[in-house]
Amino acid sequence: MGPAGGSCPRRPIAAPASPRALAEDCRRAEVVVTLDRPRGCAAPLLIDRSMLWRHGSLAARRTAGGWVVDKARPYGHVRHWHVPPDIVRR
Repeated sequence: MGPAGGSCPRRPIAAPASPRALAEDCRRAEVVVTLDRPRGCAAPLLIDRSMLWRHGSLAARRTAGGWVVDKARPYGHVRHWHVPPDIVRR
């Protein structure tokens, strides 16, 4: 029996392969990794295409307070060899 009066415990990580699996994983998983951007996903951590595009590679770790994500490109950090994604090249 899981926490909260018998509900199923959350699975740690899910990478759904279909829209139906995505909806289920959003309800059951702690971390959902997907190329889609689901609306109303209840997973505590959602890693989608836009998050990866903005921040580059990610390292997620679980702490006592929840999930912490370390980003390869933190917001506001500019390296001289990298053009931030919010700057349009002409």
